Amino acid sequence: MNYDDVKESIKLYEGYRLMPYKCTEGHLTGGVGHKINDGEEVPTTKEGWLKLFDKDFEIALTCFEEIDLCSRS
Repeated sequence: MNYDDVKESIKLYEGYRLMPYKCTEGHLTGGVGHKINDGEEVPTTKEGWLKLFDKDFEIALTCFEEIDLCSRS
């Protein structure tokens, strides 16, 4: 699977915002749909937000792979 295509699809769906905003669920959010956690340093540049998106994507991918492995057992 080409993960670059998946990432681009997520970016198109979520959109991008440099300045944090409240999402529809009331959470402070920024970048590409990143929920800002208490005490978390908020990026101030697009590059910073995209780096955080890549980190979030890797975490989600790892969780998916773990679930997928469990379901195959």
